[in-house]
Amino acid sequence: MPPLHAPFPRANGTGETTLTGLRPASTRAQPADADSSLHYFQNCTHVEVLGTQGAQPLASWKVTGPSKALQKVFDRSCKSYVFALGSTGLKLQTPVDGRSSLGLAHPFLVIQALVGDGQHVTLELLLTDSKAARRRVILSTVFSEAKATALHCQVPLSIIPNKWTTLVLPMARLASLTSRGAVFKCLDAMTLSGSCSLRRIFTLRDPPHTSLVYPATQAPQHTLQQQQQQQQQQHATPVGGMGGAGRSDEVLPLPKGMELPVELDAHMQVVDTASLA
Repeated sequence: MPPLHAPFPRANGTGETTLTGLRPASTRAQPADADSSLHYFQNCTHVEVLGTQGAQPLASWKVTGPSKALQKVFDRSCKSYVFALGSTGLKLQTPVDGRSSLGLAHPFLVIQALVGDGQHVTLELLLTDSKAARRRVILSTVFSEAKATALHCQVPLSIIPNKWTTLVLPMARLASLTSRGAVFKCLDAMTLSGSCSLRRIFTLRDPPHTSLVYPATQAPQHTLQQQQQQQQQQHATPVGGMGGAGRSDEVLPLPKGMELPVELDAHMQVVDTASLA
């Protein structure tokens, strides 16, 4: 695999910013400072961190592990291309150099994935709080219980196998797991490993339009269709207490273009860390 460049955000005119489709690092423009980068991201409704479109969708990611363990395939149920991760030894990391910061300030991180029977996934997040302290949060289907120290915590995940899941992670709450009172500032880096089908990773400025919240260790029992029907009846009630402003004039739980097909038997799981604190 050819050398990969560190990410540079680009606005696409639709309220979305993408980290894919990058120019060479030598000609890449940079924000004046970290604060201007955070302000830039906060003005967007969502930021796509990983997608499957374009000639080099993994341009901002470092891939390590078996070369045949990562493939881009067309998924008929999703009506789109997805990444098939086929080995527990496979790792996807961004930023590439491990020293730069993504500077993603949105309070929600969203992952769309399908985990099969016997498969496991692990997501490692490096966060910075308002006091400039870096904190590491590791979420995994391998973990059976939560553990936390001053700068590190592990969070168990339970995901229904063989079903597409939109996993929503509240960054502020994850940051507070390592230290009470810690205030989330930005997401610096992330590493994804394991075996699954991966459609997209993105951030959200506002909470998803769903009132269904599940503990990290409890898998959801509602399909995305049922959630959307429930939202219509409830006038799209936003998640309470999750931070960010929710609007009640939309039915779809995610921004246009980010949602899974309505007819797909899929689930949305908003990880509630209250039981882990």
